[in-house]
Amino acid sequence: MNENFPVGSDDGSDLRIKKKKEREHQIRGRVMKAVLILTAAVLAFVLYARLAPNRHRISAQEYYSFMVQREGGPEELAEDELAVVLFDHVDARPACLVDGVLYLPYELVRQSLNSRFFLDGENGMVLFTTAYETYEIPAGSRTYTIDGVEQTYEHVIFLSDERGQYLSAAFVLGFTDALLWEVSAQEAQEARHIRIDYDRGTAVSAVLKKDTALRFSGSRKARIVTDGAKGEPVYVLEEFGKWTRVVTEDGYIGYVPSGRLSQTEESPYAGTGNAQEYPDLVSGEKINLIWHQIGVPESNDYLKQDTADMTGVNVISPTWFSLSDNEGNFISYATKTYVRQAHAMGLQVWGLVSNFSADMSTTQMLSHTSARRHLVEGLIEEAEKCGMDGINVDLELIAEEAGYAYVQLIRELSIACRKEGLVLSVDVPVPMSFNQYYDRKELGTVADYVIIMGYDEHYVGSDAGSVASLPFEENGIIETLREVPARKIISGVPFYTRLWFSQTDGDGNESVWSDLLGMNSATATLETYGVQAQWDDSVGQYYAEWTLDDGILCRIWMEEEESITLKAGLVKTYELGGIAEWALGSERSSIWGIISEEIE
Repeated sequence: MNENFPVGSDDGSDLRIKKKKEREHQIRGRVMKAVLILTAAVLAFVLYARLAPNRHRISAQEYYSFMVQREGGPEELAEDELAVVLFDHVDARPACLVDGVLYLPYELVRQSLNSRFFLDGENGMVLFTTAYETYEIPAGSRTYTIDGVEQTYEHVIFLSDERGQYLSAAFVLGFTDALLWEVSAQEAQEARHIRIDYDRGTAVSAVLKKDTALRFSGSRKARIVTDGAKGEPVYVLEEFGKWTRVVTEDGYIGYVPSGRLSQTEESPYAGTGNAQEYPDLVSGEKINLIWHQIGVPESNDYLKQDTADMTGVNVISPTWFSLSDNEGNFISYATKTYVRQAHAMGLQVWGLVSNFSADMSTTQMLSHTSARRHLVEGLIEEAEKCGMDGINVDLELIAEEAGYAYVQLIRELSIACRKEGLVLSVDVPVPMSFNQYYDRKELGTVADYVIIMGYDEHYVGSDAGSVASLPFEENGIIETLREVPARKIISGVPFYTRLWFSQTDGDGNESVWSDLLGMNSATATLETYGVQAQWDDSVGQYYAEWTLDDGILCRIWMEEEESITLKAGLVKTYELGGIAEWALGSERSSIWGIISEEIE
């Protein structure tokens, strides 16, 4: 017994209670600390999970299967299919590997790489044209012909099966200014894609400042598409603030933080040197062409009479050839005598071929290779027989579905003309959103001249208005210049106008009709009715209107010396190849001096 504590004292019990409370306090402290640590850990984990970048990767198969947006939506790439990255986008049509050979979809080739491959489904082959030759490539064969001479290729060039039509990538790129990302067939199959760069103008390039993951979308949480290494070049597609969409040189499209990119710079396409060259017969002097309407053979006899007052013209284009059926046959009024007389007057003769016969379908004729070939051979034969200098193609109102076959006709005709030294010109309407299928860029490459028909702004069946206002004419030139070199453009102007009549019945319905008038007839009409025309700056023409006794409203937009001066002046303003006038006999003699002065 401890002598310091008397028997019966409570001091020992109090001490034990005190120590117990201290221990309990310590335990509570430890528990609270553990809870705080655990809570902090949980919060840290949640915060990390929210802010940490996604480390998961999307497989090449899943990524490119998604990126190939076929008509029915994303679809799993088959084992032999490869996505095609066309510089900055994935095409909707995959390529395929057959026995280690890469094949590109025909439509992809035609629309994006080389439009000179033409599918002749009727004969089960593809045609390919250069400046001087035509290739005929049958489906499923290594053998093909060049202008009838048989050749053999190392593998099948053209495949056609239930999936569609395909062309050998190697064959296509041998004639095309496009560059294939160089990898083996095995590497391409593992990567599930190929990449093709082509003449897409100037792109914007940059360099990655550090190792960077390309992500599926502009978010740290998006899956990784591929890894980009420090110093790796990329092409900038779009900027979205903190994120930028880029494409790598090996064809991966994804998003990187904008701060990871070096200063951007312009990067022009270098080219491969495989593009085809097309020599032309563009004259060193301005073309001044007049169309001469030949409706019957006897019209040829009036050449000297019809041109008696004409000056400054160096090309005459008689309307000699008229398509008569769907097989490429045509009516011809061409004569040697006419050509000899024209040559004696210092005029070249470019015979015109038109498609205004009700007995034929232009769409049907163009769709058959045999008909196009027959037409080309017939025109060349006529040119040789009469000694003319060129051919002017005036096929109008081409349907959109026939646009590609029309361009193919011009390619095929250009080969024949080039071999014979004949100037080839094509007449095209003023560019509009609805007629882009004329493919003026290609026409301007294969033909010598593109003639803009800068008239019929208003026409039979339309509302009343100018046949060719100055803004209409100038806009046609400006838009054509976007695709055709100025030296190959000829501006077509009218020597005619329309006298418009309109009448409103009791129900408020308006009827509109018109008469076509030459310059002298238009002036005489104003004199007959005692009407004075007023100049309208908005159209660059004199305008007049009057009402007849029976309530018919008459309106006319004149073509005369001042309006022609403005139109002809556009040739010099835009440094064009020349001017063309429709048509001989509708002009005043004073017009010729004006045109000569304005175009030089």
